Amino acid sequence: MKLGLRRRRSGISGSDPIGERIRSLRIARGLSLQKLGERARAAPSHIFHIENGDKTPSEALAARIARTLGEDVQIFRAWARLRRRSSLGVALEAAPVLARYLGREPAADRGVELPGGWSAPATATLAEAPASHPARLLVPLLSDGADPGEGPRPSGATGMLRLTGRDLGAVVDLEHPFSYPAVGASLRRVPDLHAEGRVLVLTRRVLPLAPGDVCAVRLDGRIELARVIWNERELLLLPAPAANDFVVLPATDADALARLIVGRVVLSHSHAAAR
Repeated sequence: MKLGLRRRRSGISGSDPIGERIRSLRIARGLSLQKLGERARAAPSHIFHIENGDKTPSEALAARIARTLGEDVQIFRAWARLRRRSSLGVALEAAPVLARYLGREPAADRGVELPGGWSAPATATLAEAPASHPARLLVPLLSDGADPGEGPRPSGATGMLRLTGRDLGAVVDLEHPFSYPAVGASLRRVPDLHAEGRVLVLTRRVLPLAPGDVCAVRLDGRIELARVIWNERELLLLPAPAANDFVVLPATDADALARLIVGRVVLSHSHAAAR
Protein backbone atom coordinates (compact mmCIF):
# COMPACT_ATOMS: atom_id res chain seq x y z
CA MET A 1 0.00 0.00 0.00
CA LYS A 2 1.31 3.40 -0.95
CA LEU A 3 0.59 6.56 1.00
CA GLY A 4 1.12 10.29 0.63
CA LEU A 5 -0.25 12.70 3.22
CA ARG A 6 -2.02 15.95 3.89
CA ARG A 7 -3.14 17.57 7.11
CA ARG A 8 -6.92 17.48 7.52
CA ARG A 9 -7.40 19.99 10.31
CA SER A 10 -5.33 21.94 12.81
CA GLY A 11 -6.69 20.53 16.07
CA ILE A 12 -6.47 17.05 17.52
CA SER A 13 -9.86 16.98 19.24
CA GLY A 14 -12.66 14.81 17.91
CA SER A 15 -13.33 11.25 16.77
CA ASP A 16 -10.20 9.08 16.57
CA PRO A 17 -10.36 5.52 15.20
CA ILE A 18 -7.82 4.11 17.64
CA GLY A 19 -9.40 5.95 20.56
CA GLU A 20 -12.67 4.33 19.55
CA ARG A 21 -10.92 0.96 19.28
CA ILE A 22 -9.51 1.37 22.80
CA ARG A 23 -13.03 1.91 24.09
CA SER A 24 -14.46 -1.09 22.23
CA LEU A 25 -11.62 -3.37 23.37
CA ARG A 26 -11.89 -2.15 26.95
CA ILE A 27 -15.62 -2.90 27.01
CA ALA A 28 -15.14 -6.27 25.27
CA ARG A 29 -12.60 -7.25 27.93
CA GLY A 30 -14.91 -6.14 30.74
CA LEU A 31 -12.64 -3.34 31.90
CA SER A 32 -13.96 -0.13 33.43
CA LEU A 33 -12.19 3.18 32.90
CA GLN A 34 -10.94 2.82 36.46
CA LYS A 35 -9.52 -0.66 35.86
CA LEU A 36 -7.82 0.24 32.55
CA GLY A 37 -6.42 3.37 34.15
CA GLU A 38 -4.97 1.34 37.04
CA ARG A 39 -3.30 -1.17 34.70
CA ALA A 40 -2.00 1.52 32.33
CA ARG A 41 -1.02 3.85 35.22
CA ALA A 42 -3.24 6.72 34.09
CA ALA A 43 -6.20 8.59 35.56
CA PRO A 44 -9.60 7.21 34.44
CA SER A 45 -10.53 10.70 33.22
CA HIS A 46 -7.41 10.73 31.03
CA ILE A 47 -8.38 7.39 29.50
CA PHE A 48 -11.87 8.77 28.88
CA HIS A 49 -10.51 11.77 26.98
CA ILE A 50 -8.12 9.57 24.97
CA GLU A 51 -11.02 7.35 23.91
CA ASN A 52 -12.99 10.42 22.83
CA GLY A 53 -10.08 11.87 20.83
CA ASP A 54 -9.79 14.92 23.09
CA LYS A 55 -6.33 14.09 24.45
CA THR A 56 -3.24 12.38 23.11
CA PRO A 57 -1.23 9.93 25.22
CA SER A 58 2.53 9.90 25.46
CA GLU A 59 4.20 7.05 23.59
CA ALA A 60 4.89 5.36 26.93
CA LEU A 61 1.23 5.52 27.96
CA ALA A 62 0.10 4.36 24.51
CA ALA A 63 2.40 1.35 24.89
CA ARG A 64 0.98 0.52 28.34
CA ILE A 65 -2.58 0.74 26.99
CA ALA A 66 -1.60 -1.56 24.10
CA ARG A 67 -0.09 -4.16 26.45
CA THR A 68 -3.13 -4.05 28.72
CA LEU A 69 -5.49 -4.61 25.80
CA GLY A 70 -3.26 -7.16 24.03
CA GLU A 71 -2.58 -4.89 21.07
CA ASP A 72 0.57 -4.16 19.06
CA VAL A 73 2.80 -1.78 21.05
CA GLN A 74 4.61 -0.36 18.01
CA ILE A 75 1.34 0.49 16.29
CA PHE A 76 0.09 2.34 19.35
CA ARG A 77 3.40 4.20 19.63
CA ALA A 78 3.11 5.22 15.96
CA TRP A 79 -0.43 6.45 16.63
CA ALA A 80 0.77 8.59 19.55
CA ARG A 81 3.58 10.07 17.42
CA LEU A 82 1.16 10.91 14.63
CA ARG A 83 -1.27 12.57 17.04
CA ARG A 84 1.34 14.55 18.96
CA ARG A 85 3.32 16.12 16.10
CA SER A 86 2.71 18.05 12.87
CA SER A 87 5.88 16.78 11.22
CA LEU A 88 5.30 15.46 7.74
CA GLY A 89 8.22 13.08 8.15
CA VAL A 90 6.64 11.50 11.24
CA ALA A 91 3.34 11.17 9.41
CA LEU A 92 4.90 9.49 6.38
CA GLU A 93 6.59 6.99 8.69
CA ALA A 94 3.57 6.20 10.86
CA ALA A 95 0.65 6.32 8.43
CA PRO A 96 1.19 3.06 6.49
CA VAL A 97 1.41 1.08 9.75
CA LEU A 98 -1.77 2.63 11.09
CA ALA A 99 -3.66 2.25 7.82
CA ARG A 100 -2.92 -1.48 7.71
CA TYR A 101 -3.87 -1.86 11.37
CA LEU A 102 -7.19 -0.10 10.80
CA GLY A 103 -7.85 -2.13 7.64
CA ARG A 104 -8.25 1.03 5.59
CA GLU A 105 -7.18 0.95 1.97
CA PRO A 106 -7.06 4.38 0.31
CA ALA A 107 -10.13 5.16 -1.77
CA ALA A 108 -9.36 6.46 -5.26
CA ASP A 109 -11.14 9.75 -4.69
CA ARG A 110 -10.36 10.68 -1.10
CA GLY A 111 -7.66 8.45 0.44
CA VAL A 112 -7.79 7.04 3.95
CA GLU A 113 -8.60 8.98 7.11
CA LEU A 114 -6.01 8.59 9.88
CA PRO A 115 -5.59 9.83 13.46
CA GLY A 116 -4.04 13.21 14.19
CA GLY A 117 -5.72 15.17 11.43
CA TRP A 118 -4.03 13.45 8.46
CA SER A 119 -5.49 11.82 5.40
CA ALA A 120 -3.55 9.67 2.99
CA PRO A 121 -4.17 9.43 -0.78
CA ALA A 122 -2.90 6.41 -2.70
CA THR A 123 0.67 7.58 -3.34
CA ALA A 124 3.95 6.29 -1.96
CA THR A 125 5.39 9.64 -0.90
CA LEU A 126 4.67 13.26 -1.59
CA ALA A 127 7.49 13.21 -4.15
CA GLU A 128 5.73 10.48 -6.14
CA ALA A 129 2.21 11.95 -6.09
CA PRO A 130 0.77 11.92 -9.63
CA ALA A 131 -0.76 15.05 -11.09
CA SER A 132 -4.13 13.31 -11.31
CA HIS A 133 -4.23 12.60 -7.58
CA PRO A 134 -1.64 14.70 -5.74
CA ALA A 135 -1.09 14.76 -2.03
CA ARG A 136 -2.06 18.19 -0.71
CA LEU A 137 -0.55 20.31 2.02
CA LEU A 138 -1.86 23.71 3.13
CA VAL A 139 0.80 26.06 4.50
CA PRO A 140 0.03 29.39 6.26
CA LEU A 141 1.07 32.37 4.13
CA LEU A 142 2.36 35.32 6.18
CA SER A 143 2.88 38.90 5.11
CA ASP A 144 6.43 39.96 4.22
CA GLY A 145 8.64 39.97 7.31
CA ALA A 146 5.89 38.97 9.76
CA ASP A 147 7.11 37.17 12.87
CA PRO A 148 5.30 33.79 13.08
CA GLY A 149 5.90 33.62 16.84
CA GLU A 150 7.32 30.69 18.78
CA GLY A 151 4.30 28.38 18.83
CA PRO A 152 3.60 25.67 16.25
CA ARG A 153 0.90 27.68 14.49
CA PRO A 154 1.94 31.03 13.01
CA SER A 155 -0.15 34.05 13.92
CA GLY A 156 -1.29 36.64 11.41
CA ALA A 157 -1.59 34.42 8.33
CA THR A 158 -3.00 36.27 5.31
CA GLY A 159 -3.97 33.09 3.48
CA MET A 160 -2.97 29.50 2.80
CA LEU A 161 -0.50 28.21 0.24
CA ARG A 162 -1.63 24.96 -1.39
CA LEU A 163 1.25 22.62 -2.22
CA THR A 164 1.20 19.25 -3.96
CA GLY A 165 3.67 16.39 -3.97
CA ARG A 166 5.21 17.65 -7.17
CA ASP A 167 5.71 21.09 -5.67
CA LEU A 168 7.53 19.62 -2.68
CA GLY A 169 9.70 17.17 -4.57
CA ALA A 170 11.94 15.39 -2.06
CA VAL A 171 11.11 17.74 0.84
CA VAL A 172 9.59 15.72 3.70
CA ASP A 173 10.92 17.34 6.88
CA LEU A 174 8.29 20.07 7.06
CA GLU A 175 7.68 20.70 10.74
CA HIS A 176 4.98 23.33 11.38
CA PRO A 177 5.70 24.98 8.00
CA PHE A 178 4.82 28.55 7.01
CA SER A 179 5.59 30.75 4.01
CA TYR A 180 6.49 34.29 2.97
CA PRO A 181 6.04 36.10 -0.36
CA ALA A 182 9.45 36.71 -1.94
CA VAL A 183 9.23 40.50 -1.81
CA GLY A 184 10.25 43.38 0.45
CA ALA A 185 13.04 44.45 2.74
CA SER A 186 13.27 41.06 4.47
CA LEU A 187 15.02 39.75 1.31
CA ARG A 188 17.79 42.34 1.16
CA ARG A 189 20.45 39.80 2.18
CA VAL A 190 19.25 37.20 -0.35
CA PRO A 191 18.20 39.26 -3.39
CA ASP A 192 18.96 36.34 -5.69
CA LEU A 193 15.95 34.54 -4.17
CA HIS A 194 13.65 37.33 -5.25
CA ALA A 195 11.37 36.63 -8.18
CA GLU A 196 7.98 38.24 -8.67
CA GLY A 197 5.18 35.89 -7.66
CA ARG A 198 7.39 33.36 -5.84
CA VAL A 199 6.74 32.20 -2.29
CA LEU A 200 9.34 30.87 0.15
CA VAL A 201 8.29 27.88 2.26
CA LEU A 202 10.01 27.45 5.63
CA THR A 203 10.16 24.62 8.15
CA ARG A 204 10.48 25.07 11.91
CA ARG A 205 12.98 22.21 11.94
CA VAL A 206 16.26 24.13 11.85
CA LEU A 207 18.79 21.55 13.03
CA PRO A 208 20.92 20.18 11.54
CA LEU A 209 21.91 23.58 10.15
CA ALA A 210 24.30 23.46 7.21
CA PRO A 211 26.58 26.42 6.43
CA GLY A 212 24.84 28.68 3.94
CA ASP A 213 21.29 27.54 4.73
CA VAL A 214 18.78 30.37 4.24
CA CYS A 215 16.84 31.12 7.41
CA ALA A 216 14.36 33.70 8.70
CA VAL A 217 16.16 35.42 11.59
CA ARG A 218 14.94 37.83 14.26
CA LEU A 219 17.16 40.88 13.99
CA ASP A 220 16.55 44.21 15.79
CA GLY A 221 12.80 43.64 16.06
CA ARG A 222 12.29 42.56 12.46
CA ILE A 223 12.54 39.38 10.41
CA GLU A 224 15.27 39.07 7.77
CA LEU A 225 16.16 36.18 5.51
CA ALA A 226 19.87 35.43 5.39
CA ARG A 227 22.37 32.73 4.61
CA VAL A 228 23.71 31.67 7.97
CA ILE A 229 26.65 29.90 9.58
CA TRP A 230 26.49 28.55 13.15
CA ASN A 231 29.58 27.38 15.02
CA GLU A 232 27.65 26.47 18.21
CA ARG A 233 28.82 29.73 19.79
CA GLU A 234 27.69 32.44 17.36
CA LEU A 235 25.29 32.80 14.46
CA LEU A 236 26.76 34.61 11.46
CA LEU A 237 24.41 36.31 8.99
CA LEU A 238 26.06 36.62 5.60
CA PRO A 239 25.53 39.80 3.56
CA ALA A 240 24.14 40.09 0.07
CA PRO A 241 26.61 39.47 -2.78
CA ALA A 242 29.13 42.33 -3.03
CA ALA A 243 28.03 43.72 0.36
CA ASN A 244 29.95 43.61 3.64
CA ASP A 245 27.32 44.00 6.38
CA PHE A 246 28.08 40.79 8.27
CA VAL A 247 26.13 40.33 11.50
CA VAL A 248 27.32 38.14 14.37
CA LEU A 249 24.78 37.12 17.04
CA PRO A 250 25.49 35.12 20.22
CA ALA A 251 23.99 31.61 20.08
CA THR A 252 25.72 29.26 22.48
CA ASP A 253 23.22 26.40 22.28
CA ALA A 254 20.20 25.12 20.37
CA ASP A 255 17.75 27.05 22.61
CA ALA A 256 19.50 30.35 21.91
CA LEU A 257 19.52 29.49 18.21
CA ALA A 258 15.76 28.78 18.30
CA ARG A 259 15.12 32.24 19.75
CA LEU A 260 16.95 33.81 16.81
CA ILE A 261 15.82 31.61 13.92
CA VAL A 262 12.10 31.21 13.24
CA GLY A 263 12.43 28.91 10.24
CA ARG A 264 14.65 27.52 7.49
CA VAL A 265 13.80 27.93 3.80
CA VAL A 266 13.24 24.55 2.13
CA LEU A 267 11.40 25.57 -1.04
CA SER A 268 11.06 28.53 -3.38
CA HIS A 269 7.61 27.97 -4.86
CA SER A 270 6.71 29.28 -8.29
CA HIS A 271 3.35 30.81 -7.42
CA ALA A 272 1.05 31.49 -4.49
CA ALA A 273 -2.02 29.27 -4.73
CA ALA A 274 -3.50 31.00 -1.71
CA ARG A 275 -7.05 30.65 -0.52
